[in-house]
Amino acid sequence: MPSRHLARSIAIQSLYEWDFYDKKGNIEEITKRNIEEFGNALKDEIFIFELINGIMTHLEEIDKTIEEIASQWPLEQISIVDRNILRLGIFELLWSDKKAVPPKVAINEAIELAKNFHSLGFSILATEGTSHYLREHGIPSEMVLKLQEGRPNIIDKIKNKEIQLIINTPYGTSSKWDDSYIRKAAIKFKIPYITTIAAAKAAVKGIEMRKKHGEEKPKSLQEYNTQL
Repeated sequence: MPSRHLARSIAIQSLYEWDFYDKKGNIEEITKRNIEEFGNALKDEIFIFELINGIMTHLEEIDKTIEEIASQWPLEQISIVDRNILRLGIFELLWSDKKAVPPKVAINEAIELAKNFHSLGFSILATEGTSHYLREHGIPSEMVLKLQEGRPNIIDKIKNKEIQLIINTPYGTSSKWDDSYIRKAAIKFKIPYITTIAAAKAAVKGIEMRKKHGEEKPKSLQEYNTQL
């Protein structure tokens, strides 16, 4: 398991334990114990504590964000696992160091993802800079306006049901402002909304498997667990 993936798993395990006991335990001690138990393959423990300390620092803001985007689900009614996965994801989205992944690597991954989605039959809509860059690399795309650039823009496209899947990895203050409105529109109109390259890769694999093997009835984690 890649080091950062393992680090996130340990962070979520620690947050789960802390939350399960009504946030009364010492999160730092819980994390250290989980590192000792599960972190033999870790090359660096610093990333785990960056996640944990960051989430603790911004916990009130993170929980408020969850309540805004999932207003139909009170925070205490979201399962403990899901609640803390959301906390970690929102922290990384809004406060993590974007320089941790070199821009060239991120751009190459994005181009590869766009090629994959295009090969699966998707038509790609992108903002001006991204659309131009994709076309330069041989990937057809239609340009769509940002919110502040006029009409029709991305929100109009969502409302008109012209979009079936959104991949948005915001960076910078203006991008986060756009992201808030796009995210709310996606939830309102029930459009899948992806905010990380890793999740987009997983979506590609899932769509490829469905095209290859046909539609299968999805199972919950609880159903899979009963088969173990």
